[in-house]
Amino acid sequence: MGQLFVACICKGTSGLAGNAAFRIPFATQFAFHAIILIGLPFLPESPGWLCRKDRVDDAAKALARLLDPKVPKGEIDAQIAIMQYTLRKESELHRAGEARFIDLLKQPDLRRTIIGASMFIAIQIVGVPFVIGYSTFFFSQVGIKNAVGISCGIIAISIAANFTTWFLMDSVSRRPLIVWGSLALGLMLFIIGIMGSLTPTFATNAVIVVFMCIWAFVYPLTFGVGAWIIGGEISSPKLRAKAQSNAVAVACGQLFQFGVTLAMPYMLNKSAGNLGAKIGYVWGSTCTFGVHCGVLLSSGDASSNIRGAQ
Repeated sequence: MGQLFVACICKGTSGLAGNAAFRIPFATQFAFHAIILIGLPFLPESPGWLCRKDRVDDAAKALARLLDPKVPKGEIDAQIAIMQYTLRKESELHRAGEARFIDLLKQPDLRRTIIGASMFIAIQIVGVPFVIGYSTFFFSQVGIKNAVGISCGIIAISIAANFTTWFLMDSVSRRPLIVWGSLALGLMLFIIGIMGSLTPTFATNAVIVVFMCIWAFVYPLTFGVGAWIIGGEISSPKLRAKAQSNAVAVACGQLFQFGVTLAMPYMLNKSAGNLGAKIGYVWGSTCTFGVHCGVLLSSGDASSNIRGAQ
């Protein structure tokens, strides 16, 4: 929603002359920071973390705040008991004591670390920076009119697809979404690349826009949501915070995001790579890494790791 809001602001200021055209969009981003800061004091602590610190009563209170007020106390106590049991079994399977970052690189958690990190790396190399991040610049470079408006539409389509995942993720297993989703994303990007190899016409530009819109709808159904879910599921409870938030998973994703964000202007700019729509070949090729993630996820060891982590 934040992306769509800022994209609409950019649409509204795109016709302004002078520095206001970019200063206003930058300034509006601070509003989201203010909202988050205001809400932080009201957020409850993680019940899982409180259980790990043997603060069971506080964990029950925090969980009650997160659940529907109509949920009976007995159900809350049952969920707390499950958390305690999971943490206790995890301590029996692994060595006792506090989790250490080095444990992420030791079996049986090494494979979990690789899978979790691969999911977040895949987010950056299946075409997101191109379709979502640099769509406005891309459209202007290839001569597609109303670049900002189309980019707003692409983000809105992506948000609509996110609502679909509420039902899809519970009814379809992870592996088909990752494997077939990666293949679909790659195919659409190759089609965009093929259109870039042809003589530019209204028809080729229309095909590019249509497939970028379809891509924006399919992506949240795969890595857009799936990477975060799998990242939480695959890691062991003891190492979950380090594996998903502080260590390799998100950190690797951010590292690749830095590299991709740095490279994208050079790939698209007419004074540099000037790839235009042919950039679809690049991102279509890297989508094969997404298929690799699905293969990792489907192995017997990885499947048992997920079950064990839960």
